[in-house]
Amino acid sequence: KFNRFFTPIMVFENGENVIKTDSIIGFSRAPIIGSCKKVTTTKEARNCFSRQVQIYFSKKFNPNLPNRLGLSPGRKRISIQFKVNKKGKVTDISCDAPHPKIEQEVIRVMKKLPKATPAIFGLKPAQIKYSIPFTLIVE
Repeated sequence: KFNRFFTPIMVFENGENVIKTDSIIGFSRAPIIGSCKKVTTTKEARNCFSRQVQIYFSKKFNPNLPNRLGLSPGRKRISIQFKVNKKGKVTDISCDAPHPKIEQEVIRVMKKLPKATPAIFGLKPAQIKYSIPFTLIVE
């Protein structure tokens, strides 16, 4: 049964089957986490998932850590890559950060991310990759 998050993939138009999708990643429904259960489209669900991860991360990340590591002042870019597996758990977390201790802190925080409702491709749960950028300000 399809729900409101599913992206139309194949439609019948002008007497023939036509493949259509607005999903550049290729899944039929994005993972759902937290307050994202009320969104109505796939695009909103993807954006909501990313936003909820960012909110969670900003609440749980130790903000004093970057200032204690002797980094030069300014904005520091962090890129976090992870997968949401078929059971909704975050796995295969990796991070590009300006210091190894920041990488360790990012991985610690991401491991504690709440379980999500997994992405769906077709009628089956699917594993998908995410990459989310963050910016830290070092004073």
